[in-house]
Amino acid sequence: MNTFKNPKTAYIVTSLITQASSHFKKNKAGVYWVSIDFRSLLSTTGAHYTEAEILANYTLNLLLKYLDKESTLLISTFNFEFPQKGIFDIEKSPVQTGAFGALVLKSNIENRIAHPFYSFLVFGKKAPSLLRSKYENSTGDDSIFEWIIEHNTQLITVGHHYVKGLSSIHHAENEVDVEYRYSKKFTGLSVR
Repeated sequence: MNTFKNPKTAYIVTSLITQASSHFKKNKAGVYWVSIDFRSLLSTTGAHYTEAEILANYTLNLLLKYLDKESTLLISTFNFEFPQKGIFDIEKSPVQTGAFGALVLKSNIENRIAHPFYSFLVFGKKAPSLLRSKYENSTGDDSIFEWIIEHNTQLITVGHHYVKGLSSIHHAENEVDVEYRYSKKFTGLSVR
């Protein structure tokens, strides 16, 4: 058990995750994409900023505790530097979609999907197959977002409006061929 400087921190995080876990109980074999505004979590829980990594891992461990063994958890660890750098390094390419994913990645690198834009940390039942998958595209056919839609993934947001975490909208835009989006190929390396 982690000890926080503020004795209420663990209680508040547990309360938040217990509320989110009500969704887990409805679909025991579900896929859940959890998006957390980490600044809001720090502020709400009263955790000290020096406890950020402890808080992130405590939150992850609670999420995993409440998940059914048949369920799968996704946390975004997106990085958009690939076009400029030509390389995606699972260990070193920074997370550009928030502190929660970045902090949890530090101790869970082996759980990061090797996609140069839309990488996720994955835990649970479908993690092994997702980690072996190589998605050719960022959206549309043969993409992680196609997989997300096909598996009826539930988006759970903490500390922000769900729209802020709804990156799968780009998949929908691709599917209906909107005029303001187009496909572009990038070449480079993905390394572990």
